[in-house]
Amino acid sequence: MAARQEQIDLLVDAAQEGDIDAFTHVLLANEEVIDGKDEERGATALMAAAHNGHIDIVQLLLEHNAVVDLQTNDGYTALMAAAQEGHIAVVQLLLEHHADIAPKTTDGRTALMVAVKNDKLGAARVLMEHKALLLSDDAALAEYSTKYSEYPP
Repeated sequence: MAARQEQIDLLVDAAQEGDIDAFTHVLLANEEVIDGKDEERGATALMAAAHNGHIDIVQLLLEHNAVVDLQTNDGYTALMAAAQEGHIAVVQLLLEHHADIAPKTTDGRTALMVAVKNDKLGAARVLMEHKALLLSDDAALAEYSTKYSEYPP
């Protein structure tokens, strides 16, 4: 069990750092740990890569059938991680691979709410185009319309 967790941690760390060579080496040697979670946050390699905008690693994980909608200990998904940091291309890629826009964090935030809270307009716009706005509560709608009422269509 410890060896498996060590491989998961190596995979997540390489994804977080964007080290494609180390990542590929660990993934190909241990593909069964692709959806493993690190012990600290419960993050997967997909979440770590999405959070840091490493689209090449995100793409590789998706090609190897990583589960898109797993959640961390506090409910974050890879989509939320990418939206939080404003990585628009990663958000789009995850949505193209059917990332669910409905999950909420333990404090009740959707990916759209996370993007708005962090002033990531581009990510919020992409999520809205995918109907995420319909899944958010009135507070998120009010916050969005207040922050971005001047934004052109």
